[in-house]
Amino acid sequence: MKKTLIAIALATTVIGGCGMFNASNDDNNKSAMASKAELGSFGVDLSARNEVVKPGDDFFMYASGTWYDHYIMPADKTRFGAFTGLAERSETQVKEIIDDITSRTDLNADEQLVADFYQAYMDTETVNKLGISPIQSTLDQISAVKNTEDLTKIFGEAWLTGAKSPIGGYMWFNRLNPNQYEMSVGASGLGLPDRSYYLEESERFEKTRNAYVEHIVTMLNFAGIENGQARAEKILALETKIAQGHWPREKKRNRDLTLNQVQRTDLAKQYPDFDWDTYFAQSGYKVPQLNISQPEPVKAMIALVNSEPLSVWQDYLTFHTISGNADLLSEDIYAANFAFYGKELSGQQEPRPRWKRAIGEMSDTESLGFAIGKVYVARFFPESSKLQMAQLVENLRTALGQRIDGLDWMGEETKVNAHAKLAAFNPKIGYPDVWQEFDGVTISKNDLVGNIKHLRQFFNADSVAKELKKTDRNRWGMTPQRVNAYYNCSFNENVFTAAILQPPFFDP
Repeated sequence: MKKTLIAIALATTVIGGCGMFNASNDDNNKSAMASKAELGSFGVDLSARNEVVKPGDDFFMYASGTWYDHYIMPADKTRFGAFTGLAERSETQVKEIIDDITSRTDLNADEQLVADFYQAYMDTETVNKLGISPIQSTLDQISAVKNTEDLTKIFGEAWLTGAKSPIGGYMWFNRLNPNQYEMSVGASGLGLPDRSYYLEESERFEKTRNAYVEHIVTMLNFAGIENGQARAEKILALETKIAQGHWPREKKRNRDLTLNQVQRTDLAKQYPDFDWDTYFAQSGYKVPQLNISQPEPVKAMIALVNSEPLSVWQDYLTFHTISGNADLLSEDIYAANFAFYGKELSGQQEPRPRWKRAIGEMSDTESLGFAIGKVYVARFFPESSKLQMAQLVENLRTALGQRIDGLDWMGEETKVNAHAKLAAFNPKIGYPDVWQEFDGVTISKNDLVGNIKHLRQFFNADSVAKELKKTDRNRWGMTPQRVNAYYNCSFNENVFTAAILQPPFFDP
């Protein structure tokens, strides 16, 4: 139960303004400023232009037309841009780190975790030999469901097993008090990207739905499920009912509609007919208070849990458990899952190389991402870049303060408050001040699914232990090697990862 922080496009605006930097007397900064720009003569690559096109007619083709006309999209990608190119550089740098770690024997504890996890992911011989067996215990548990209490337990364990649940929750910050954590609960459970894929009558969506049913049949076959076509159609019918209960996107984006705090003691009264105690017990959270982000959809999901046949829910959970773990299972299961979610749904012609998928699996904040990030920062992120970026942010803070002072429409009391908010703004640059520790994590060289579960249990236990404590403002929602940036409004902070502080977004 986690929440991924929303990335923003500051990389192309704030970081892109690094030409405004005023060099300090720091020797590192002087040295960095004296170095040659990596792109062009001043940090911009002009070779992509098509100067035949007039900027006023089509600025994109003027600025990027030569590149656009000649670039060939790799078969393992569906889009390419500055972020993608820089992400590839970061992946290559991480691969260099992992190759170095796996070639040595004098490893510290974190490096050993990285080495063992990577070996388990890359050991296709073992993975293929195991087939679907690593998730068989979960499939057996689903088959043994006898009543809605059993079903609710499966839903509550979805964070661990990789299954799906029509009701989802994650621990986040209390939107009215950022010093407190708070569980947020909403409707989930769809296998397709959005309710539109189920409800809109168009040739595009009908084609996708038909392909989805075929995909469900294929995945059920891996578990030896008979009468796959009929059962797949019932799964689609169930998910269509789930989609009907979901809010459209515009309602889910309305911050007023999604703030509905409830005391735990009142939860069963306001949202009856669901065993909330059993559901929360599977993760260990106490949940004294929570936020129901989508009230009507949650009630709709509860109604479906109680009205739809258990057998259909069992097939639904079986399918999603296989599909949700496909990246970790044998290559035939992975290929079948990719054929739908990668090729049919996204247009990606080929899977990414396995080593890249391994790095992607390891680089999350709730995986070994910070263990890798610590080495990444030491090897690829010079301290001079952090100092320059810090100075850039302070220059912006000064400029914004001057702009506040010059606003004739803003009252003096409001200006005081605006300056206070500006002063409280907290930039996080490059990497965390406090690194994630991994004491107690067990990683095996030959149990990939087990490794994923151990990491999920480790981070869940850490989250449960912090639930009733003051929020941790040292927390980072991205690892240093991820190419991105984000603003966290709960803490009034901007976070710039080490990996994004490279050309073309930042060129020291």
